[in-house]
Amino acid sequence: EPFMSILLPRRKNEIKVEEDVDPNLIQLPVANESVNLISHFFKEMSLQQGENKELNHFSHDHPLILSLSDVQNNINESSSSLLNDKILLCDGCVLPISFSAPFYNCPHHHCNFFLHKSCAELPTEVQQHPSHPKHSLVLLPKSQFFILFRCEGCEFECNGFTFACVQCRFYLDVNCASLPGAISHEAHAHRLILSKKSGIRCSACRRWYTSAGFKFGCVTCDFNLCSECALLPRTVRHRYDEHPLNITYSPPIKDHLHEYYCEICEEELNPKIWFYYCRDCDYSFHTRCIRPIYRFAKIKYYGGTINLPEHPHLLTLVPMPWDISKCDHCGEYFDDPFFK
Repeated sequence: EPFMSILLPRRKNEIKVEEDVDPNLIQLPVANESVNLISHFFKEMSLQQGENKELNHFSHDHPLILSLSDVQNNINESSSSLLNDKILLCDGCVLPISFSAPFYNCPHHHCNFFLHKSCAELPTEVQQHPSHPKHSLVLLPKSQFFILFRCEGCEFECNGFTFACVQCRFYLDVNCASLPGAISHEAHAHRLILSKKSGIRCSACRRWYTSAGFKFGCVTCDFNLCSECALLPRTVRHRYDEHPLNITYSPPIKDHLHEYYCEICEEELNPKIWFYYCRDCDYSFHTRCIRPIYRFAKIKYYGGTINLPEHPHLLTLVPMPWDISKCDHCGEYFDDPFFK
């Protein structure tokens, strides 16, 4: 049968009419940062709990209380993690808790345990995930202390919830596990398929990816998106500008008289890559200055200790300082801010 053509409303920064796209596919980008991507992707599989005021969740020893409004003043600030002081992180996805959306928390402040309502409703098993179709992936609770797993999707270490195939030692954090096998994105005319190919250049940020983390690619064109760029929302808010910032796929002003500079890092911006733009103020922003990516961003719990024969004292897992540091075991310098 001939491919169905779907005429979508166009804005100035859109590319062209959608073709060869299943209308049932997840449509990206989402409108703004308020959209919970995990619940958005897992909506057909989630375990709908309703508005239970109290929840006994398999991942925690105490009953969890549903919070529907701003309860920040009732939460002990001293329970915040070492790296994320005064920012509450979900123990499932390790993303910040928004006080405008419902979440569960443990009333015992020393537990420092929080769950987005969507993470509390995650399915306990995923059948035939596109990245690991031969076995089911089972939801496992957070890794305590320094016990980390390496996510096969983003290749970051994490100690939140994981969807795991223990038999194959295959682990996905809940953010990567929620990604669909195919998406439709307004920046491209064809469907984009989830894959773990290496040696791919992202068409949005123009970075080369030599590792085999998750990307979305077109089987017809040489168009690929890293998962970070694929999930960028259409509009964001930032303290540098009073207006909403819109994702831009091409120069917003034809024959722009001046070079583009990012208002945050103040470095020159290549208008051929995706960036956020305020037309009212003529302000431009790198996407990664608006939404920075840190390799340790998916680690909530620091402070775990371990004994090693190389040192007489207990070693504690801590965030990596930003100054240059050298490993006392191998003598090599840490070339990437991470943890030690």
